[in-house]
This record gives sequence, C-alpha cells and structure tokens, in this order.
Amino acid sequence: MVIIKITGGLGNQLFQFALGLALEETLGFQVKYDLSAYKIVGSRKFDLDKFVGNLKIANSEEIERNNNVIQKIKFQIFQWVGFPFGLKELKYYLERNFKYDANVFELANDVYLSGYWQSERYFFNHRVKLLERIKISDSHSPDSMTYLKQIRSSNSVSIHVRRGDYISNSKANSIYATCDLGYYEKAIQHLSAQFEDLTFFVFSDDMEWVTTHFSKFERIIFVNVNLGDKAFEDLKLMSNCKHNIIANSTFSWWAAWLNQYERKVVIAPKSWYTQKWRNSANLVPADWYRL
Repeated sequence: MVIIKITGGLGNQLFQFALGLALEETLGFQVKYDLSAYKIVGSRKFDLDKFVGNLKIANSEEIERNNNVIQKIKFQIFQWVGFPFGLKELKYYLERNFKYDANVFELANDVYLSGYWQSERYFFNHRVKLLERIKISDSHSPDSMTYLKQIRSSNSVSIHVRRGDYISNSKANSIYATCDLGYYEKAIQHLSAQFEDLTFFVFSDDMEWVTTHFSKFERIIFVNVNLGDKAFEDLKLMSNCKHNIIANSTFSWWAAWLNQYERKVVIAPKSWYTQKWRNSANLVPADWYRL
C-alpha cells in the first residue's frame, strides 16, 4: 500500500491526489491518503472532497507504520550516501526538490510519500482518467451561477491575482514572486491580439487592489462572491473560462489545467519563485505561454 500525505491548499491537494492516481494507473498500487495535517489548528482547509469523491483514507496505524523515525532515518542515509539501501527498500520517501522525480515510480508498493509533486509529468498520460475523477460539477452557489452563465455565454478569460499571504506573510514572500500589474497588462494584450470580444473575469484574494488597478481595462468583471469557505468555487468558475491568465499559484494552475476548451490559451508567469534554486521548469506545461 502507498500512502500519500495530503497537505497545503486546494491546488497542492490536487497535485498530491493526481500523483496517487498515476501510481494506481501505472503500477496498479493501492493508494490511500493521509489527512492528519488538517487536524492541526490553523492548518489550511481541506477542500479536495469538493472535487474528488470516494477518497481512500489511511488510518493512524497505517500511517505510523512507515511514517516513523526509523524509516525517516533510513531515507536520510539513502539520500546522503546512496547505500546500503536501494529504492525498493525505502518505506518512507520525501520529495527532495521541486523537479520531477521519476524515482517515485521505482519505489515498492509499501511506502509513505511526503511532498507536493508539482509537475504535470507525474500524471501527463492520465488526463482522461483525472478529468473523470476530478469533478467540476454544475452545482454552484446561487451567486456563482450568475457568473457561470456569463462565463459560458462569452469569450471569457479568467484572471487570477494572488496577493494575500504573498504580501503579508514574510515566509511566503521570501519564496514566491508576486505578479505585478505589468504581467497582467502584457497577458491581456497578448490575448487581445489573438481573439476578439474578450470578457475578463477577475478573481483575487485582494479585491480592493484589483478593483483599483484593473478598472481601467475594458470588459472587466470582478468576481467577488466566493470568500472564506467558498473559495473553492472560484476554481470551478475559472476552469469554465475559455482562456486563463494564472498567477504563480497552484490554485489557478489547476483551474487552467482542468479547463477543457480545445482552443484554450493559458498564460503563466515566468517568475514563479524568488529563490533561483527553486525551478518551475517542470511545473508549467510546455504548451502554456509564459510572460
């Protein structure tokens, strides 16, 4: 049995689930998920169940069997010196960097996986199956339905502006770049040169800032109804737009990836991290346009 730790916000939760599905489909492994991180006070909200049903949840005994000090030390020895343990002998495996790691498909069917696994390469060949499992239903709040009708009846573009903790939290600010207004201006110009009659739907955790700075653009609609526990509704709405301008955020990354419009254009920022050692080359799909 493979157990995958689920942690972080909704975007990270979807990446972790997608890896699990890829392991099931590729290797036939039984995969369960560890949700214990969400029992901690102040942790991010668990929203994966809004999109994925029938998750197999690991119990505490299953989690502790391989997620323990002995197995973590064994992994550290493997990481430092590469022996005497091989991949098949590891019972605990920690994501070591932000690049695609093919080693996860070489591990034995008895391991605990901890990491974010933020690369389409893990599940590129399983898009159809993932779209079957990750349901973007037509069930929305009444407020969201109003915007959904506008999105589906127009040549719609989602614009996601992530500020929030990227601005206020010093740790997040030291890791993630903040997309400035210039990035969004270039993205709007790029799409406007290709398509006519675009309508831009703006989603953000800082509506005061975007209202101030984006009101100068034409055909702009601010979506300001899904706050707090309803934030996951924004991902659904963005995925229904024909095109997507995303932030350096896994939240809007997944909205764009789940967008099934055949002629979609997705624009993503070149600068994802502030720290050069964190490489986003494996994170952004090759057919997305980076500015």
